[in-house]
Amino acid sequence: MHTVAEIMGEWPTDADFARDIGLKHPSHAQTMKVRGSIPAAYWSKIVAAAGARGITSVTLELLADLAAGIPDSPTTVPDDVPVAPKTSAAK
Repeated sequence: MHTVAEIMGEWPTDADFARDIGLKHPSHAQTMKVRGSIPAAYWSKIVAAAGARGITSVTLELLADLAAGIPDSPTTVPDDVPVAPKTSAAK
C-alpha cells in the first residue's frame, strides 16, 4: 500500500473506516482520502482498527512513511524524475 486511498480501501466502505477509528462523520474520512494524508492523532486508532479486522499490512511504520514522503507515497517525486518548471501566471 502506497496511498491513503489504498489503506482505506482495506475497509469495506469509507463509512466503516470512519466508524472504526471513531470519526463522527464519514465525510472526514473522505477528506483524508482526497488530501492524501491522515493526521497523526488517528494513526494508533487506525492500526488498532486494522488489527481488529485482520488487516496486518497497516502499521505505524507504513503511516509514518507515507507522512514522511518515503518513496512510493503519493506526495513523493524521486530525485531522478524530471519535473516541469513552474511558469509564472500571465498578469
